[in-house]
Amino acid sequence: MLSKKISEIEWLAFLSFVGMVVTLISISIYGREKKLLHYPKAKNKVVLYINGAVENPGEYVFDKSIFLKELLEKAQVKKNANIKLLKPDRKIYKSVSIYVPFKDLKN
Repeated sequence: MLSKKISEIEWLAFLSFVGMVVTLISISIYGREKKLLHYPKAKNKVVLYINGAVENPGEYVFDKSIFLKELLEKAQVKKNANIKLLKPDRKIYKSVSIYVPFKDLKN
C-alpha cells in the first residue's frame, strides 16, 4: 500500500513538472511570435518591427500611417540590402514586421 501512494505522488509530481515545462515553452514561443503585443494598441500609432539588412533593427513607433521609405531611412539600410521587392513608396497603415533581404552573394 505504501508503494502505491509513492507511485501516485511521483506521478503527480511528474505531471506537474510536464505542465510547467509546457507552460514555459508556450510563453517563450508566444513572446517571440507576438513581439509587438507588449505595446498597448495606441490610437493613431503604427508600431513597426524591422530586421535583416539594416544597421538599426528593432521596433519603431510612428504616428498613423507612414511610407516604407521613412522606416528604411530611420533603420539605415545596409549597402548589401535588396530593397527592390519592398516597394519603398508604399504606405503602411498597420503594425507589421518587415524583413529587409540581403542581396544575393552569388552575383
